[in-house]
Amino acid sequence: MAGGTEVELKLLVDGPEALRAVAAAAARRGARAGAARRQENHFFDARDGRLRRADHTLRLRAEEGRFELCAKGPAEAGGDAELHVRAEAEAEVDAGLARRVLAGEVSILDALERALARPSALLARIRAVLGGAALEHAGSFENERTVVGPLRADGAELALELDRTRFPGGRVDCEVELELPASAARAGRALLAELMAESGVLGRPAPSKAARFFEALSASGA
Repeated sequence: MAGGTEVELKLLVDGPEALRAVAAAAARRGARAGAARRQENHFFDARDGRLRRADHTLRLRAEEGRFELCAKGPAEAGGDAELHVRAEAEAEVDAGLARRVLAGEVSILDALERALARPSALLARIRAVLGGAALEHAGSFENERTVVGPLRADGAELALELDRTRFPGGRVDCEVELELPASAARAGRALLAELMAESGVLGRPAPSKAARFFEALSASGA
């Protein structure tokens, strides 16, 4: 379990071939691709969408028999569309609790607070945004993730996350993510730029998956 700050670089690319080209560029540096893993990402919000409007998210992720609860705060302003920095709190939970959260028997916010077992300023802010409103299951999307690594930048060992995401309404996005410690942000950016150039792949800044999920959900009329 963890709480703190998420720092990641994120680029949308044009399809699976682009993802394979980036993986090949990383392989030439000695990195290896793991097996693709399927993720189900479930989001929770008040009926009126107040968390989404305040750029806060509550998510339950199921991946290969593991379950993780996660809260994220608003992206920090910085004028950099590729770099995403936001407060985050996450904890792994067992299958039984995950099922109860999905069934609406246990609030994801209550479950995450108990799993963290310590005060969280982020969760306190989410409670304030909710103002007592009940949480509901807002919807879900599937993601197929391939992790490629290790890669090294400024002494840090990093891994690329190559994602193919299926959003509501049939939208499919392919993207490259690089999560990194804040101290390696500049070196991580240089590494990612080199890999994109070596692969011949053009990337473009990507909003968060949560933002794209809610956009797709709205567009699909769900």
